[in-house]
Amino acid sequence: MSLIGVLHHEMWNDELQAWLLARDSDSIFDLFANMKDEGHPALWHLVLFGLTRLTQNPIAMQFFHLLIATGVVYVFARFAPFNQLIKCLFTFSYFPFFEYGLISRSYSLGCFINFFI
Repeated sequence: MSLIGVLHHEMWNDELQAWLLARDSDSIFDLFANMKDEGHPALWHLVLFGLTRLTQNPIAMQFFHLLIATGVVYVFARFAPFNQLIKCLFTFSYFPFFEYGLISRSYSLGCFINFFI
């Protein structure tokens, strides 16, 4: 279902802002200088910096983000100490499915890291 959502999701300004910062930075040091007015942690921008060196198409960010969001759901479903109903309800609730699954921001990466800790 998330794949269908990603294919039909029109990226918002804040999603493309991170992509453009990463794409238009010439080096990692330049990226940090360009991020001086950003309110998000640098990890997402660093990941996008590497991704923009492989492709200039921002759709790659959406598919990479979908991969991370799928990893979040897998880690939660595999290791969370809850019953199957709670795991299913969490997976298809608003935040994991829409906010963390479709909108390409740093939130899914943060969830992925936190679930491993």
